[in-house]
Amino acid sequence: LNFLLMPVFFFHFVSSYEEIFARAQKLVPIPWRPKVAEFMAHANLVLSGYLRGQLSVALILAFLYGSGFALTGLRFGLLIGLGTGLLSVIPFLGSIAGFLVASVVALANFSGYGTLFGVIGVFAVVQFLEGTFITPKLVGNQVGLSVLSTMLALIIGGNLFGLVGMVVAIPVAAILKSVLKELESAYFELDLYRG
Repeated sequence: LNFLLMPVFFFHFVSSYEEIFARAQKLVPIPWRPKVAEFMAHANLVLSGYLRGQLSVALILAFLYGSGFALTGLRFGLLIGLGTGLLSVIPFLGSIAGFLVASVVALANFSGYGTLFGVIGVFAVVQFLEGTFITPKLVGNQVGLSVLSTMLALIIGGNLFGLVGMVVAIPVAAILKSVLKELESAYFELDLYRG
């Protein structure tokens, strides 16, 4: 039920975003408003960069899976690969669904173990490339995080909050990084620091 309600909630939130944002802005104390507006602009930049990075990753994975499955001789391999890559916007869903569909199609059209081992090999290689190079480089660069920070954010988010934690880990880490930079610069302005 929650899975079905999420798109409805998301649509209403997006359509009412300006009104919600304007009401929330009125609650901010007047002296803090310029700083909060600057922070919100930065958070917006981070989130849009994250979305662009995720879409780039999904397109690259769609190409890699599609071409890999086509090379293994999997029936409908290109189509299954494109779907797997595009679904990878949602962590684990794309890989699990794609692996299941590709395996079932390979077994249904069984003509030897070559195609089945090819499917497993494509998944192993693409998952390795995605986890170590593609996602940390593309998404991390878009939001201003290093490869190590991106991987650490994904691990912590996944361990603490599971699937939802992995989805929001990178933008939250990037926003926290900007908050910490702001706090650091404010600390350097304090009399306590200057002595």
